[in-house]
This record gives sequence, structure tokens and C-alpha cells, in this order.
Amino acid sequence: MRVTGFSTQWVCGGLVLLLLAQIGLGGCVPTTPSPEMSPTSDIEAALSLAGIDSLVNDQVNVYGDISPEGLAGPNRSGWRSVAYQADGAYYAALMAIHTGDPHLADKALRCVEVGLAHQGDDRMFDHSVRDTLRFAILASAALSFLSQSQFGPPLAGRIDLALSRLVPTADLLLEATRDPERLQEARETANIVVGLAFVLTYLGDRFERDDLRSAGLALVHDVINNLQAEEGYYLEKNGWDTGYQMVGMRGLYFLYESVDLEEPVRADVLASLRAAYAWEASRIDATGRIDDAGNTRTANDESDSPEGKGINYGQAALTFAFLSSLGEGFEGAETYYELVREYCRRLPGQR
Repeated sequence: MRVTGFSTQWVCGGLVLLLLAQIGLGGCVPTTPSPEMSPTSDIEAALSLAGIDSLVNDQVNVYGDISPEGLAGPNRSGWRSVAYQADGAYYAALMAIHTGDPHLADKALRCVEVGLAHQGDDRMFDHSVRDTLRFAILASAALSFLSQSQFGPPLAGRIDLALSRLVPTADLLLEATRDPERLQEARETANIVVGLAFVLTYLGDRFERDDLRSAGLALVHDVINNLQAEEGYYLEKNGWDTGYQMVGMRGLYFLYESVDLEEPVRADVLASLRAAYAWEASRIDATGRIDDAGNTRTANDESDSPEGKGINYGQAALTFAFLSSLGEGFEGAETYYELVREYCRRLPGQR
């Protein structure tokens, strides 16, 4: 789902921003696919659900496949946006874990590497704050998931190098969160704060950067204590949004599965996700349709949306698949995954 909701001024206050230095392609490909392996992690369990392959492939069809050189979607015919690299890497990583295909794992990593190679001297991708943050979030998630899978050991060197190139991004985001005006702008959309929290906490944890980790955890605390209503929804433009609710839940799932959180933070994140899941589930009918009444940002009919954005049913189904792996408090998540996935398949042009 699209990551939107804040301006270039938020991050740099008139300066252009974000990301990393050029990185080369290459590296070995693990050689033995293992599709018969039993799930050994929450992520693998989520990606073992029936229908995941067609769901992820539908997303690939929307965003575009990856060339042997690592260019994703429309970038294959000429560079357009790092956002396509973000989506391509993420979905290729999910499919690699689902199928056990080492070539898909290599393709996902190449997609990240090509994205990193398109960072400018200003440390920003495509002069776009939105696309830069999208890349940081989805590339981090893709690499985190791959590192926890059977592909982690053979690809460890390339994964570590790619993640290290994201640290300058985290440093810039850290500076931005210390500016009260920019932080307040970001807090208007909870899913953005969740994404920032994930990137800062994960990279801080991975590279033993206490300043990044502590800032990320402070944002986690802010989301749970100040940006989640008692009913369970995360605040988006001072209200609820059943579309972006899924983005917020997905980001907290990324955090929960990628970072060795200490108590009580780990329990607090899980409790927040349970409340968010219960609220979202209450807005889904027996056909799998997600209720958009009162949404502040998205709608089933984009022409009725305050921001002209539709609910991304493919991403919603994937998020329910992820949550189904978390056990107590998420009973029924697999059923909602199936309902939303089937509803998505019946929608013309849906994702």
C-alpha cells in the first residue's frame, strides 16, 4: 500500500534528503530450494497459508516483475521511481520464502541493490521523501525476512552490506524526528510514525546504534499511548481509516518480527496489534468487504475518498496472513485473510 502523508519540508526543512551510497551487484546465489520445509518462524507460517502464491503473484502483476539485472516493474524500460524497487524487493522476498526458491531470494536482493545505486549526492531517492521512506521500510522488511529464512546464511554478507547503506537514511530521519514541527506533521498519520519507528529501531538494533534504537522505541511508545484510540484504531488525520489501519498494523508486525524487543515493550506492541486487529476485523462483512464509512483517507470507491485513494485489498489480505501467525488474540485472522483475499479476486483491477 502506498506510503503517503508527509511533505519534503517535514524531513529536511528546505534541504533535500535521504539515503545511501552506490552499491555494486553480484554475489553468490544459494543453490538448493527447499519448498518442503516446515515453517520455522512466524513469517514462514504466514506465508504457508493456502493461496499466498496467487496473492503475491497478483501483487507482482500490479507492480511489475524484476529483470535479471534487478530492475523492477516500469523501471525495466527506463528508470522511473525507487518505489518500484521497494515493492519488487518486498514481494520477491515473500515469494522466495514461500517457495524456497534461491533465485527469487537473489532477485529480491538485487532489487534492493539496484535501488541503493540510485541514491543521489543529496542522500535522497528521486528527490522524493515519500518514495525514500517507502524504500527504507520495505527494503528493511525484505532483508529482515530473508535474513531469518533459510537464505540468511548464504546471503548474510550482501544483506549486511545493503542494510549498512540504509544507516545514513536512519541518521537523517533521526534528525527530522528531533524537530518538533516536523515530528508533529508526521504524527498526523500514525502509519508514518510506525514506519519511522520500524526503520530506526531495526537498524539501530542491527548495528548497535543506541541513539537510533532509543529514538525508534520512543516513537513506538508514542504510537501505542498517543496515536491509538481506545477502540483500537490508529489515528489517521484525527480519525480512523480502515485502509491505512492495515499499513500501521503491517509496520508494527515488521517491528515485532525483526527486533529483539525487551519487556514490557514486546508485550505492549503485541497488545496494540491485538486491539488494532479486533477493531479492523469488526469492519469486515461476511463477503470480505472492508467498511469504509467514516474513513479519513481511503474508500472502496476512490471517487468517494477524501484523498482519492482506494483500499488496497491485496495488502489487507497479506496483513491478515501475517497476523494469523501470532497466536492468542488473533483467532480468526486466517479466516479474514481468506475472506479479504477472495473479495480482492472479485474486484476488477484490484490489488
